[in-house]
Amino acid sequence: MENEDPSKNTAPDSPMLVIAIDELQELTEPRGRHDNAYSPFHLLGRAIKVFSESRSPGPDAWVVFLSTNSKVTHFAAPAVIHPSQRVLNEGQLIFPPFCLLQWDTFDEPKNVLSVGNYEDAISFGRPLWKSVNSLELYRKPEAMSKFALTKLINSDVNRINSAQMISDEMALAVLGQRFAIDFLFGAWEAVPFVDTSVASHMRVLTSTTEDRSWRYTTYPSEPVLSNAAAQFMYMEEQTVSRLSRTLVQNIVDGLVDAGEVGELMSRLLILISRDFAAILNYRIQIAGDSPKSRSPPLSQRFPSSHGDFFPYLRPVPLLDVLDILLGLEWLSECKEDIVSAFKRAYISASHWNVLSKDIGPLLNVTASDWLKSYFLCGVAVQCRHDQPLIDKVVPILFLNPAGQYDGMSCWLIQDKNKTKVDSRALRSIEVGHTSIDLDTGKPYVVTCFNFGVRGLSGEGKEDGTEEGKEEGKEDKTEGKKLKGCRVTMPSRGTHISRALRIEVTGLSEEVFPVLKTRYDFARSIIALLQATKTIQIPKDSTNQALVRVSLEYASSKPRAEKEAEISRLRSQTVAA
Repeated sequence: MENEDPSKNTAPDSPMLVIAIDELQELTEPRGRHDNAYSPFHLLGRAIKVFSESRSPGPDAWVVFLSTNSKVTHFAAPAVIHPSQRVLNEGQLIFPPFCLLQWDTFDEPKNVLSVGNYEDAISFGRPLWKSVNSLELYRKPEAMSKFALTKLINSDVNRINSAQMISDEMALAVLGQRFAIDFLFGAWEAVPFVDTSVASHMRVLTSTTEDRSWRYTTYPSEPVLSNAAAQFMYMEEQTVSRLSRTLVQNIVDGLVDAGEVGELMSRLLILISRDFAAILNYRIQIAGDSPKSRSPPLSQRFPSSHGDFFPYLRPVPLLDVLDILLGLEWLSECKEDIVSAFKRAYISASHWNVLSKDIGPLLNVTASDWLKSYFLCGVAVQCRHDQPLIDKVVPILFLNPAGQYDGMSCWLIQDKNKTKVDSRALRSIEVGHTSIDLDTGKPYVVTCFNFGVRGLSGEGKEDGTEEGKEEGKEDKTEGKKLKGCRVTMPSRGTHISRALRIEVTGLSEEVFPVLKTRYDFARSIIALLQATKTIQIPKDSTNQALVRVSLEYASSKPRAEKEAEISRLRSQTVAA
């Protein structure tokens, strides 16, 4: 390079011109008729080529095309207009769409006492929230939440005068963002539904199958959207009921994945209980009744720092959440020990995220830092399906009497949908187990939900439960069965890291008093339990063929041909 003529090395290291064109799908629609048809996108491409080659050497030009439309084959000119070597015809491999989007671009070190703060919350997720903050119109939590909700439901919320006006797409967008709703491969309706969710409801494309026929999508952690979705849920008294009925119907129809052991039910129950704790603690105005609160409260309200806050993102006392979820009498005879250990324990969970691998063993990060990272952005963790021992983790923050940070811990949750209680399940969960590896030396909570059990058989041990024992010593616990809830807590001083263990049996308004807040919601949750027991997806070759045709529903085949093939395969599946 040293011997080259400097005059020949005139190309700049970076582009001199960058053009970004959003909503590109509008340019892919053909114009004209018959022989005079043309593609505006193709003409734009030719113009860019002419400009780029007009001078040699000349200024480099980069053109970035943006679109939420998942039919990426339309981004190249069809062969009838101009042959394109960049994309092959439909039915063959096409280039993968770009999905390595920047996330948490403006994230900086944060104080745990400022969780829910406006400035902190808008720095999480896509750059959109921080960018629109430059407009004075959106510099308050109320305005930003309204803007976020408009983006999430793809509609002006002021036009929704009743719960009956909420479409299935809106309902699943709100639930999907907060409760980690996923779609099943076996439903042909899933293909256009996923497309619409990405294009119009803020869902994010993460990857595609090798043949590009199926797209994997999710809602990553975005606290601003979570707060907006929560406000929407309690906008009208019947909204939660409407959302839950839509969810159950789409599970029965085979569109939404309910999980196999009650994962979705506990996600709904825990997060809605957390919502009501925020409503009571911060006096949030909602439509309809709120659960009863304990007077005086067992815990102090979280000492938030200065500034504006999103109401549903602020941390709430853990004991308040358990009061709402299980009723005011759940503490039983262990009240003194439980209050002593957890009176300054708080959770921030505003939405669920699903992990793709086991939690432990942790590498290059401490248990406290791992838990703190999720607490800061309000994430409750749904574990990978094959995670040993547990199904969920909710980070817990402890404060000292002065209201300062005093460490992290966790709430470990196991879901079961069996008809009998496994007496060993609750005792086997230890925070220091290699697959969990979240022992911080602080008290922690372990809960086992036995949704499939109809109820307790009495005060004896006919139900198969028994008091657990600590490893190597006698367990001096106190236990009491009450309306399907059994609580144990080691006596003071028996262990530095004491575990509050809660076994919940059954699924009814008596077991979960939070269900009484919305009658239709209670019926929907119980219907959800029945749906998870009865839905069976066959694994035979006929069903696999049905899945393949379903995935091709949005392809170039004529609609009548596709529907006929789907109908034929479905009839074979039913006959089998």
